[in-house]
Amino acid sequence: MIGSTPFGTGAYGLETSTPSVQTTKTFYDLNGNQQGSRYVDASTGDYVFVDGLPIGEDNLHHRIRLAILTVRGSSVDFGLGIAEIGSVITESVRLQRAQDVRQALSRLVKEKLIEVVSVAVDTSVRPVKTTIQWRDVQNNSIQEWKA
Repeated sequence: MIGSTPFGTGAYGLETSTPSVQTTKTFYDLNGNQQGSRYVDASTGDYVFVDGLPIGEDNLHHRIRLAILTVRGSSVDFGLGIAEIGSVITESVRLQRAQDVRQALSRLVKEKLIEVVSVAVDTSVRPVKTTIQWRDVQNNSIQEWKA
């Protein structure tokens, strides 16, 4: 029956009287563990699929990945992301990239989800490589991610 619920509050965001329906998707990692977010390939920016199904990753890793891969100024959240590097690589690029990473992750630090352990920037290779180590506050484990 159309029109039995206020607009936008039905199961599909439309005026429907359909009973409550589970519309959220469930994602699993390669080990079969249920995860909260889709896994995004760092090099391509695409979702990763295996046998036609999207692979998942935990929400914290997903938030860290998006914070690092987002170009600063391209999101509604202007503090999110890292500034692009110009064509000339100097010593200041290493310092600026490390500062950008810390700022991009600052919201997660303020939410007491992570602590940044180290940020290493290698300017001797192109593209510039960044290695980030952080501590997951909830389970006290050190994680590493390379960008």
